[in-house]
Amino acid sequence: GGDTDRLLALAAAVESDSEHPVARAIVRAANQRNLAIPDATGFSSLTGRGVRATVDGRTVHVGGPALLRELGAVEPEPLARSTRTWMDRGAAVLHVIDGNSVLGAVSLEDAVRPESRQAVAALQNRGIKVAMITGDARQVAQAVAEELHIDEVFAEVLPADKDKKVAELQARGMKVAMVGDGVNDSPALARAEVGIAIGAGTDVAMESA
Repeated sequence: GGDTDRLLALAAAVESDSEHPVARAIVRAANQRNLAIPDATGFSSLTGRGVRATVDGRTVHVGGPALLRELGAVEPEPLARSTRTWMDRGAAVLHVIDGNSVLGAVSLEDAVRPESRQAVAALQNRGIKVAMITGDARQVAQAVAEELHIDEVFAEVLPADKDKKVAELQARGMKVAMVGDGVNDSPALARAEVGIAIGAGTDVAMESA
């Protein structure tokens, strides 16, 4: 409906200068609906939490649960019921926030690739435990972990804390191989015994591995 389109167009405006895959998906969805995306200025990335920009003179944030907490914003209960349902089925949820007022939320679902299941199973067959460290909401991470039979999940982890989770595993006597990409993963890649930067990663991540 109209409200949904306006919300998606606003989210796309805020995300339009971001290179993050989630941002690109939001902008692509708005373009596929032929929505008029308003101009945004003053774009700023809030590492591991979301993004911020000015649209029509208003400061608008788009981000996940960590950003919601940081801004002291509270979801209206009808919206909270919807977002809980989305997250329970494994969807990532980004809130659109004006000031500390939650205007709505966007749901993004990413199908688990068959080769991911095969990779996890192959590692476990060799006696290697598989853990996931993610900034995603706990329900989303848990849904993916259950589908892939991942042994341990660290959810809602800010980028700056990923290397602490690697250290936590090492403190239990484990040797850690970390797979990651992007600037946010570089400290964790460097801390692990083996750092594996996937091909789509940035130069910083590639150098840390």
